[in-house]
Formats: sequence, C-alpha cells, structure tokens
Amino acid sequence: MSYPLTEKTLELNVLKNMLEDIQGNISRTAYLYGFSLKHESTTGLDATIRVRGNPLMLALQFKKAVKKRGSVYTFRFNNNTYYDQHNMLYLSAWSTRPVSSVFYALPAYADINELTRSSPNFHINTYLLDPLYVGPINDWRTHYIIADVSSRTCVIRSEFRNKPIKLYSWKEIVEGIQTEKFGIRTSAFLDNIRVSLREWKQDIFIYREKPRRTYMRSLIMPI
Repeated sequence: MSYPLTEKTLELNVLKNMLEDIQGNISRTAYLYGFSLKHESTTGLDATIRVRGNPLMLALQFKKAVKKRGSVYTFRFNNNTYYDQHNMLYLSAWSTRPVSSVFYALPAYADINELTRSSPNFHINTYLLDPLYVGPINDWRTHYIIADVSSRTCVIRSEFRNKPIKLYSWKEIVEGIQTEKFGIRTSAFLDNIRVSLREWKQDIFIYREKPRRTYMRSLIMPI
C-alpha cells in the first residue's frame, strides 16, 4: 500500500531533523512551536524553532511539491482562502530584517517513496527560500515556485519575478545562525516591529492591496 505524501508529513519529519540539529549544535534548550490555524492566518507561518528564555526566531512555512521533472520541483504558494498568505509571510520576513529569519521550507520529495528513501535525514533535501527575495504580490492568485535543486535556485512562475532566486540549504542556515546571519532574538524583533509596522503601512504596499489580517506580535506570542 502506498500512502499519500501530505504537507503535514513533510513538516513533522523535517522539523524533527532541524530541531535535533539545532539542539546538537546551537542550543540544547531549543524547541518547536507550532502555530494554531488562527495564529497562522495572521503570520502566514506553520512553525518556529525557538530557544528557551530568549527565543531564536526561525520561522517556517512548509510547501509540498506538486510536480517533479528531473531535478526540478514545483511548489504551489499563495493559495490560501484570501490569496494573501505570501504577503503576510513577506511582512513577517520584512519585520525581522536585516537578519533573515522567515523562510519557505521546500522539501524536495515528489512522493512517499522518495521520502522513505531519504529516511532518517529528511532535512538534507529541504531547501529554504527567503520571501523577501520574491517581493510582495497582489494579484490575488495562486503562484508557483519552480525549484531546481541541482543549482539551488528557483524562479517564480508569474510576471513579477522571473530572475533566478537563491535557495538555501539547511547546512547554510545552521552555519548562518551560528554567525548571527540568520535567526533573530525576541528583543531585537520587538525593537524592529515598533518601526517596521509604521514603515510598511506607508511604503511597502504603496499602490498595492495589503494583507487583510497581519499581527506581527503573534510571531512570538499566542493570540
């Protein structure tokens, strides 16, 4: 019997690997925080990896491949009810800049058999995309990430972004956390959003529609 490959299956297995890696190399007190549906609806995120006392803000939105051709995997995004998930994710990422802390997680598995063959190191074939590299989108449509894992680049199948975009490997993310290139502390994030929320309301979405619901503080605390 072959079981369907679900987004939740990918999320659970990849997050387990990521957490174990961070616990072994960065902080033994690291833990996972999964967002409720209400929580996710205001941030565009599935889960964060945190550190007790002063949480390490590494926040992720998982996407499942819907098609594979050779080393190229296709992922669907911005496909929530209001077609504003990407912009919420974009704002979450924009509020943590210049440190990159918010990513799309793109596990390169086309089916359950491919996933099984990679066990137990599911994160090795998972690539991360910074939503800031995509930019805001406001055409109220589903879009597609076309990821070539052989070159670790992707393009967005739409008119707004056709140039290749870098994908990060998990190894790069861990090394970046150790050098503080990736991951943001709670205190720094709170300082950022005091300024960022005013700025994005005025500047980022000029002549564009803003997300219907965005609550940046829910990145670090339940709502």
